[in-house]
Amino acid sequence: MTNDMSPEEIAKGYSNREHASIKHRLLEEYLKALFLIIGMASDRSGVTELCYVDCFAGPWLDDSEDLKTTSIAISMDILKCCEIELQKQGKRVRFRALYVEKNRTAFKRLQQYLISHTPEGIESEALQGDFIDLRNKILNWCGTKSFAFFFIDPKGWTEVSINVLKIILERPRSEFLINFMYDFLNRFVEKQTLQSQITKLFGELPMVDGLTPAAREKQLLFTYRKNLKRSIPPNKRYPARSAYVCIRDPEKKSYQISSCLSDKSSGWYHKVYGNLRES
Repeated sequence: MTNDMSPEEIAKGYSNREHASIKHRLLEEYLKALFLIIGMASDRSGVTELCYVDCFAGPWLDDSEDLKTTSIAISMDILKCCEIELQKQGKRVRFRALYVEKNRTAFKRLQQYLISHTPEGIESEALQGDFIDLRNKILNWCGTKSFAFFFIDPKGWTEVSINVLKIILERPRSEFLINFMYDFLNRFVEKQTLQSQITKLFGELPMVDGLTPAAREKQLLFTYRKNLKRSIPPNKRYPARSAYVCIRDPEKKSYQISSCLSDKSSGWYHKVYGNLRES
């Protein structure tokens, strides 16, 4: 990873949460390449400000001072690496990062970390509160001219509902990495008492009666990603696109988390992360 952890440190730091290491590797590989691509094209695109937004920052399950196994530290390293590389290429790009966290204890650690560990040349800010309540404030922080990348990794699934994300998805010049807890949702998608919540999550009520497990998975992911794209305003030049990576639980040998990425940048993910599966 960018923060130069040894294999032994990685294994220790991600003990009992190996899936987080895969999510963070996806974040690292994708975000770095994406920001370099956008930054290198800044002269002709007019985008001279790159914003990173972690909507559920934590930190969680990392007691170290440097928070090496958190998306906070990893994203900071990526932004600094991109800034250095773009400066070498003569590109003047401003880097900003926003970290949102609701839990007071975690937020205090987040603030302390940003004060002492934000690299020179990177601007960072923390917001305390619920992501849903702060959506408009987050969008105001991003402004209208910057390119923004949203890392959306909540503990639950209400926060990634189509109706909740719609206001964020409508923002131009944006990409999104959304962690979608398929294994959990798969158990509840047909419960009658949850039909209203499931409809809000998927943007419609998925039809999965009689499907095999593989077909059911395909249908649920297709429905969710289809309605993510529909929430993005039409753009003939850069149509909305989506891809995903499935992360398996090594003990259950089944899907634990599906990571969905929605973008409207003419398919850059094909160039930067070959294992993404396009719709």
